[in-house]
Amino acid sequence: MNAAQIKIIALGVLALLLVWAATALLPSGTDRATADFRLPVVAPDSVEAITVTTRAETVRVSRATPGGWSVNGFAASSTAVEVLFAVIGDSTRPELVARSAASFVRLGVDTAAARRLTVSGRGGTMLDLLVADRGPEAGGVYIRTPDDSAVYTGSNRLGSVVRRTADDWRDRVIATVVTDSVRRVDVERGARRYTLQRRDSVWRFAGGATADSAGVARFLDRFRPANASGFPSRAQLDTAFRGRHERRVTFFGRTDTALVVLDFDSTANGFWVRQSPDGPVYRVSLWEADQLTPADSTLRRRKT
Repeated sequence: MNAAQIKIIALGVLALLLVWAATALLPSGTDRATADFRLPVVAPDSVEAITVTTRAETVRVSRATPGGWSVNGFAASSTAVEVLFAVIGDSTRPELVARSAASFVRLGVDTAAARRLTVSGRGGTMLDLLVADRGPEAGGVYIRTPDDSAVYTGSNRLGSVVRRTADDWRDRVIATVVTDSVRRVDVERGARRYTLQRRDSVWRFAGGATADSAGVARFLDRFRPANASGFPSRAQLDTAFRGRHERRVTFFGRTDTALVVLDFDSTANGFWVRQSPDGPVYRVSLWEADQLTPADSTLRRRKT
């Protein structure tokens, strides 16, 4: 056997290896043709529930009221839900990367590792998708439908949506105050208390001293709206407040009826905040608490 014949045989073997590698990623003859796969069209108004299931937790976002959503029993952020609908409605076609069940574990889309995103409506399941925690180096995530052996790349935005925890879906608005309607503000910081009153567009302390208008404007602007940085765990919630509050801010309109009341309870590195004893409890940092219940010294007009 001469060198030319050896070369021909080697090339033949190489070709067979390439064919074998390619067919390993192709589906069997019973698989559907899925090269033109797109996420199904989901009409937001027809959606009743969004569920993300992993081994660790199940996050269920449900329609609570017209225009409103809840997540695992708490108020959900409508913006977070809108982002999901925008991601699903993305017209970018997923790219086919594998067509064999043998690739599931390697790509992280097996049922044990992947996150399962299910969108359902009154007529049944509208979207059912397995989403891996990772994707190709260029970005994105690997995805597939549970009844198909084909694997595709989805967008990074889809990956970030399904990685949200229940707290990530929650509405973080503690309270919203229409500042033009406020005529009086009471602030308690431990034993120290003060009151701000507005008369003819001028803010004054209850004792008559004129307040710093720019400082008061910044203070009120924190409530359009006031947002939380997080939420307590179940264990932390059991120890929050305990019938007391360390700070309080109360907004009044033209009457003595309170518009908004927020109570604050200190933690090791911040504060818990709530509007009512039966309402949700939020977490804010020490800096945020100081912006929402500022010391009276920060609102006094400086002498020139």
